[in-house]
Amino acid sequence: MMLQSPFYHGAWQDRYSGLCAQRIIELEEENARIVVEQNDVLESQRIRKVSADLQESQREILMKFTRWPFTPDSPIHTTIIELK
Repeated sequence: MMLQSPFYHGAWQDRYSGLCAQRIIELEEENARIVVEQNDVLESQRIRKVSADLQESQREILMKFTRWPFTPDSPIHTTIIELK
């Protein structure tokens, strides 16, 4: 529903939040064999902290995240979400 919503909640369009949520699911389910329920995703694949920067002029969202376990020295990963 978020991907089709024309509304804003805060500064972001619902669609942008939906795209971020969709990407988080894809990242967490990477390397999983079959995901039927939440317990099928390993804890080590879980994303724990996210920051996202909307770059409308480039038609993308730059999302940075850390995986479980979150500690101050956890590696920061980056993914780009294209705005379609």
